Amino acid sequence: MTTATYEAAPPINMQGVLVPQTSVNGDLFMERTNRQVVTERTPTAFSGLGLSDSVALRRSGILARAKLRFTGSLVTAKGTGAIGTTGRWPLDLPKRIRVSANEQSGLINCSGAKLKMRELAHDMTMSDRAVSQLVGGVARTIGTFATPAESWGVGSLATNIADGTYPVELEWSIPICDDETDLAGALFLPTTATDVEIGIDWNDAGTLFTLTNNAAVTLTGNWSIEVVKYSVPEGADGEVIVPDLSMFHQLIENRAADAPANGNNEVRLSGQGPGKTLTRIAFQVWNTVGGVPTPLGMTAANFGPISWLYSTNQEPDRFLDGTDLREWNTHLTSNDLGGVWGFGVHEFAAQNALRDSVDLGTHGEVRINFNVQAGVALTTPRTEVVQELLFHAG
Repeated sequence: MTTATYEAAPPINMQGVLVPQTSVNGDLFMERTNRQVVTERTPTAFSGLGLSDSVALRRSGILARAKLRFTGSLVTAKGTGAIGTTGRWPLDLPKRIRVSANEQSGLINCSGAKLKMRELAHDMTMSDRAVSQLVGGVARTIGTFATPAESWGVGSLATNIADGTYPVELEWSIPICDDETDLAGALFLPTTATDVEIGIDWNDAGTLFTLTNNAAVTLTGNWSIEVVKYSVPEGADGEVIVPDLSMFHQLIENRAADAPANGNNEVRLSGQGPGKTLTRIAFQVWNTVGGVPTPLGMTAANFGPISWLYSTNQEPDRFLDGTDLREWNTHLTSNDLGGVWGFGVHEFAAQNALRDSVDLGTHGEVRINFNVQAGVALTTPRTEVVQELLFHAG
């Protein structure tokens, strides 16, 4: 009599970690795990404008999200000059927030404003409605990306700021995973093979403020990192139980090589290839108005037709003008992404990511196209593009 023999299924490589196939059980994991909110870096004096800070995260749990918090004071002393703020203040106080994991050095790499946009675009329970902040001397109650707990100290695009000490309270959500419902893109930390670091490059004073003569600003304060993790439960046989962690989540900002001009502008997305899924593209056009960097509002007066394309000239989405795209974004996200900060978003995840996301293996040469109206005066403009992806981690 012949006796059948069976070989155990080989382990699965997830994010560089070998995990037994029997351990991957998303339903059982969700039933047994516990959510944990943990302070990874207690309030620590920030290095200063134009400098950098970083923290290595503890190796425990499954990392889903992090929050950067800044609490401090802005002191202004105009002397014989004047002090104002650019459109970079306060959201882009972090010039870059960077997350690296093992050999994946660019999982998150974008400015504070891009992270604010992503949070409001992705999470429709988040809203800045009725939160008043000053932009250009006007009290805005929608579209500022501010939360009720935040304090900007002084407004964005402000002029003639008086001498004083102004409290500053800001926060930025860092989306380690794509969605906390299924934890796609979350990071498995409880192994010595995993190293996760969050770095912050703070913007310099000349980018955030306009200073004339001997005017000066001093920003002091503390930064901290809080994370959301999920515990890793054990099964009856002692093996860990984990969800499917076969994907990495990526949010990357790039500056277009060519400066935008009046008429049609086409920008090719970087890092395309098989095994990658595109869930969101967003862009801003920055212009210099009166010597001050200012985002170009997403309106019909500023933008004509806007679209995204792939292959030779396949154009799945085409919007009539900036106002059309702004209204579409508000419909999908319940937030005004384009009015104050000028974001235009091609959204593939808000309604049904499984249906609408773009497979970059079958959609080659993806790019965006936008028309800047002829009447818009452009001075040292630039286009900033942020793309959000899921890609295989094996």
